[in-house]
Amino acid sequence: MDNYEAISLYEGECPGCGIEFIKKRSNQVYCNSRCKNQYHNGNSRVGRIATKERHEITREVDDILWKNREVLLKYVGEEKNVKELIAEGFKPNYQNYYENKDSKTYFFIYDVKFQSLGKGIIKIFQ
Repeated sequence: MDNYEAISLYEGECPGCGIEFIKKRSNQVYCNSRCKNQYHNGNSRVGRIATKERHEITREVDDILWKNREVLLKYVGEEKNVKELIAEGFKPNYQNYYENKDSKTYFFIYDVKFQSLGKGIIKIFQ
C-alpha cells in the first residue's frame, strides 16, 4: 500500500505529448527530453509568428510616427506652420500620446513634442 501511494505522488501528464507517465523526480514535468524540446520549440515558433504578425500590422503607423519625428527634429525650438510640415510628409493626426500641463496640451512623437499655438502654427520641443 505504501509503494502505491508513493508512485501515485509521482504520476503526471506530459504537456508535450499528453500521455500519463511516472515521474522520476517530483519536479519532472515532461516524460522525456524530446517532448520537452518539441514543446518549447513549438511554443517559441508560435511566439515568433505572433510577433511577426503584430509588426506587420503596426509597421505602417510606426513608419508614419518615425517620419513625423524626423520632420519635427529639423525644427526643434521653432514655430512652424503645419502646412509647411505636411508638405515635408508630416501627418499631424499621428502622435504617441498627449499631455495637459499648465493649461497647455503637448503632443508627443517619441522624444519630440509640439504644442498648437492656433491658426495652424505649432511650437516644437525636445
